[in-house]
Amino acid sequence: MNVLMVCLGNICRSPMAEYLLRDAASKKGMTLRVESAGINAEVGNPATREARQVMEERGIDAEAHVARQLTSEMLRNADLVLVATENLMRRVLMYPDADAAKIHLMLGARDLADPWGLSVTDYRETAWELDDMVERVLNLVGSSE
Repeated sequence: MNVLMVCLGNICRSPMAEYLLRDAASKKGMTLRVESAGINAEVGNPATREARQVMEERGIDAEAHVARQLTSEMLRNADLVLVATENLMRRVLMYPDADAAKIHLMLGARDLADPWGLSVTDYRETAWELDDMVERVLNLVGSSE
């Protein structure tokens, strides 16, 4: 299964979601391709210092992350697209290859607040909120294997 995480700049929420899901899937021996991109990506930039720090605290190395712009090809290749907010989801749905059936909010029924410019504590809260999403995705993938 190919999972695509989408946020605005691809330097906070979506890379954290990408690395958390990839790490959890790997630990469970699940084959899962996880990527991330941004609607208005800060192309070429690393994840924020705070995002990398929170991943490091969880034993995950996110130093290699490089922000990427969302493309129609990414949407076409994804089996599941998880988006940070309702507003961003509306923008994703405007892409020519967007398939509404496979595009969902990361947190299910509510937006994931953007921690950009906030403290590392806020980034830890974001990661904590993403833990539930990770479990839901792993359960979904596990039930379809």
